Amino acid sequence: MDRAVIRERRVSTRADVERRWRERYIPSQQLYFATVRPTQHADIVVHNDEPQHPVWETARRVLQP
Repeated sequence: MDRAVIRERRVSTRADVERRWRERYIPSQQLYFATVRPTQHADIVVHNDEPQHPVWETARRVLQP
Protein backbone atom coordinates (compact mmCIF):
# COMPACT_ATOMS: atom_id res chain seq x y z
CA MET A 1 0.00 0.00 0.00
CA ASP A 2 2.94 2.32 0.62
CA ARG A 3 3.82 2.22 -3.07
CA ALA A 4 0.24 3.19 -3.96
CA VAL A 5 0.36 6.12 -1.55
CA ILE A 6 3.59 7.34 -3.14
CA ARG A 7 2.25 6.81 -6.67
CA GLU A 8 -1.01 8.66 -6.00
CA ARG A 9 0.19 11.36 -3.60
CA ARG A 10 -0.36 14.14 -6.16
CA VAL A 11 -4.05 13.34 -6.62
CA SER A 12 -5.18 11.62 -3.39
CA THR A 13 -4.61 11.81 0.32
CA ARG A 14 -3.08 8.88 2.16
CA ALA A 15 -6.43 8.24 3.86
CA ASP A 16 -8.23 8.07 0.49
CA VAL A 17 -5.67 5.68 -0.95
CA GLU A 18 -5.81 3.43 2.12
CA ARG A 19 -9.62 3.44 2.09
CA ARG A 20 -9.72 2.43 -1.59
CA TRP A 21 -7.28 -0.39 -0.95
CA ARG A 22 -9.17 -1.67 2.11
CA GLU A 23 -12.64 -1.40 0.55
CA ARG A 24 -11.97 -2.29 -3.07
CA TYR A 25 -8.59 -3.56 -4.16
CA ILE A 26 -7.74 -5.97 -1.34
CA PRO A 27 -11.21 -7.65 -1.24
CA SER A 28 -11.18 -7.93 -5.05
CA GLN A 29 -7.74 -9.50 -5.00
CA GLN A 30 -8.78 -11.94 -2.27
CA LEU A 31 -11.83 -12.99 -4.30
CA TYR A 32 -9.68 -13.44 -7.42
CA PHE A 33 -7.10 -15.58 -5.61
CA ALA A 34 -9.82 -17.67 -3.93
CA THR A 35 -11.84 -18.35 -7.07
CA VAL A 36 -9.24 -18.50 -9.85
CA ARG A 37 -6.21 -19.73 -7.86
CA PRO A 38 -3.78 -18.27 -10.41
CA THR A 39 -0.67 -19.62 -8.68
CA GLN A 40 -1.88 -23.15 -9.43
CA HIS A 41 -1.92 -22.34 -13.17
CA ALA A 42 1.27 -20.30 -13.44
CA ASP A 43 4.65 -21.64 -14.49
CA ILE A 44 6.48 -18.83 -12.66
CA VAL A 45 5.29 -16.69 -9.74
CA VAL A 46 7.18 -13.52 -8.88
CA HIS A 47 6.87 -12.48 -5.24
CA ASN A 48 7.40 -8.74 -5.55
CA ASP A 49 6.83 -7.64 -1.95
CA GLU A 50 10.26 -6.02 -2.05
CA PRO A 51 10.67 -4.62 -5.59
CA GLN A 52 14.43 -4.32 -5.19
CA HIS A 53 14.65 -8.02 -4.25
CA PRO A 54 11.99 -10.04 -6.11
CA VAL A 55 11.78 -13.77 -5.45
CA TRP A 56 10.92 -16.21 -8.24
CA GLU A 57 9.09 -19.47 -7.69
CA THR A 58 8.77 -22.03 -10.45
CA ALA A 59 6.03 -24.60 -10.69
CA ARG A 60 6.88 -28.24 -10.28
CA ARG A 61 4.44 -30.10 -12.43
CA VAL A 62 4.24 -33.75 -13.29
CA LEU A 63 3.65 -34.19 -17.02
CA GLN A 64 1.12 -36.82 -17.95
CA PRO A 65 2.03 -39.04 -20.95
